[in-house]
Amino acid sequence: GGLAVAPGLEVNFGAVITTYVNGAPALATTLTWSDNSQLVEQTIGALGQSLDALSPEQRAQLGLSGLGDAGGVVIADADGVTALVHNVTDGALQNIIVNTATGRSLSQEVDVTLTLPGFEAVQGALLLERIGIRLDEDMRVSIGGT
Repeated sequence: GGLAVAPGLEVNFGAVITTYVNGAPALATTLTWSDNSQLVEQTIGALGQSLDALSPEQRAQLGLSGLGDAGGVVIADADGVTALVHNVTDGALQNIIVNTATGRSLSQEVDVTLTLPGFEAVQGALLLERIGIRLDEDMRVSIGGT
């Protein structure tokens, strides 16, 4: 299934958000959106631990109380603390980075996929309509109309 944009025209939407720490994937979130539901899956890399595994006290000790109950990954070592959150809810794609570490390279990729099933038929109909409009214009000009 997909999202019905117009009668007979559905759009399938998906996104993969990946945050890297020093070139290694630390957090990846996959979103698949259809007319029935929104499916979100998160994968945590080998660099850190799940924020969900931390108690409120542990979050406070790391300076992450402001993240509330957000899920994601935290890397806490001798270099400092880095917390990564992908918030994919209510149609929003948000990224939160809290970093007190030094010497970490952070980057993010967002890959979005839109699929238009049966778009070839819609495109063909639009092309025929455009040809018809052009023929109408040419006929009006040739008979002296505007």
